Amino acid sequence: MMRISRYTLMAGTALMALSPVAATAAPSAHEVELEARLKQLEAAVTDLRSELNATRVQAQSTAQVAQNTAQIVDATSAQTGTVTKRVATLEARVAKPAADGFNVGGVNVKIYGFLKTNFIFSKYDSGIIQQNPASPTLIKDFYLPQQIPVGGGRSSSDFTADAKQTRLGTTLSTTVGQHTIKGLVEFDFQTSQGVQGSQRTTNGYNLALRRGYVQFDNLLVGQEWSNFQNVATLPESTDFVGPTEGTVFVRQAQVRYTQPVANTVQRVLARSLIVSNLSAKHP
Repeated sequence: MMRISRYTLMAGTALMALSPVAATAAPSAHEVELEARLKQLEAAVTDLRSELNATRVQAQSTAQVAQNTAQIVDATSAQTGTVTKRVATLEARVAKPAADGFNVGGVNVKIYGFLKTNFIFSKYDSGIIQQNPASPTLIKDFYLPQQIPVGGGRSSSDFTADAKQTRLGTTLSTTVGQHTIKGLVEFDFQTSQGVQGSQRTTNGYNLALRRGYVQFDNLLVGQEWSNFQNVATLPESTDFVGPTEGTVFVRQAQVRYTQPVANTVQRVLARSLIVSNLSAKHP
């Protein structure tokens, strides 16, 4: 009886070993917990890798943006520097205009003038122009009403070609302390006095002084336009003098002191002139 039971127990053990269900033992609670933790770690690692890749991409983008920004800043700085130089150049030109003339020992010297050739044809309906090469009449050079030939019963004509209106002048200016000293000398060849060259020979002309003076601040001594003439009011004309009827045209030796009128006086005079004009138009 005892032997049979042992065989039966051994057979049962063998069946349990061969059975797959019996061979696989059920996981414990600790193993289940470890498995869950492992999955969490794997998920965390995956998230970290994703964040790392995103950070790398962002860093590369930030570096590219920084590089582009640096390039833009460099270009802007270069343009700003160019603009600044141009502005400085313009300011220098405005503040310091180009020198007129040249400087010699602290004296500014300016030479000016022009070359001019005239071809003048005149026709008179009644009157014969004087033909005297030794002392030519002024009507050949200037339009002077009192010189127009009248009478004689027949017409006449005259043709003149010359370059005597060619002009040459020099101005000087310097400062001594708080004072300004200026000088001017101006010549042309427009003179009919004295013996001159003939158009048939050398055709020479005498040098004539137009203007010449020295000015110390507001004091002028020398030859200049008359105080009774405003050169700016002379109308444009092809004639050397222009319309002489009713026009003052005088250059003379003089000692002149000029005092500028105050701005207040100028405004009062301007207003008085405007009121006078309005009163004349609307009496």
